[in-house]
Amino acid sequence: MNSLFVRVYIIFSILISLAFISLYVFVSYTLQQTLNEEIEWSLRTSWQSIASLIQEDGGFQYDEEVFSIFRKGSGNYLLVKQGNRVAEIQPDEYVLDFPQRYGFYTFEWKGRLIAGFIKSYEGYTIGVYRDVSEKRSYKNTLLKKFTLGWFLLLILFLLLSYVLWFLSLRNIRKLAKSIEISTPEELKPINIKLPSEFMPLLNSYNKLIERLNVYIQNQRLFLYHLSHQLKTPLSIIRTAVDLAFRQNRKKEELLNLLLN
Repeated sequence: MNSLFVRVYIIFSILISLAFISLYVFVSYTLQQTLNEEIEWSLRTSWQSIASLIQEDGGFQYDEEVFSIFRKGSGNYLLVKQGNRVAEIQPDEYVLDFPQRYGFYTFEWKGRLIAGFIKSYEGYTIGVYRDVSEKRSYKNTLLKKFTLGWFLLLILFLLLSYVLWFLSLRNIRKLAKSIEISTPEELKPINIKLPSEFMPLLNSYNKLIERLNVYIQNQRLFLYHLSHQLKTPLSIIRTAVDLAFRQNRKKEELLNLLLN
């Protein structure tokens, strides 16, 4: 691969692609973290509402308004245990099948994504859960659209950069054309408008032209003086030859005249 343009463009494309991929990964990670933080905050709020129902004597007070968010079909679930005894389950007993570990976590259950938050309070272990499958689906849809848009933007950017990079090289072609049409009889410095990156090349060429012009001028002066210096002796020789052959002379006499 001898083309500098191709090599530079390939390196440029790789670097730009890596930058786009890195930014995509960062956005995806940030989106996931933001979604998790929003879900965790919501679960913590629900957990605090349940914890507020625990009375000072250690009893657990039932509140219709608070428990209404855990009604069947709402996608919210509740499990309250006092030791090993189950104090409250909403909305069905299958909540007992959920994995139980402290803090915030997510798990798959019957093809659904469930987020849970469990923490102890006043001798009770309170676990609140929420079906976040729709949020995951929304996030995946958003990521797919973002991926498609990001990929199209990358392709468009690479195509535009190729066109702009190719057009920037027309200055090289313009300079090469100016050099091509120059002749030894007419070597002139090139005065064309070029980007600053190409000016050192143009300046070097113009300096070379100046040196060549000086060399050619000196050569012409040398030939001129040489011809001038040889003109007089040649004229004398020619005159002597003409005089020698103007009359019929013997061979010895003609040879003597030519040699002397």
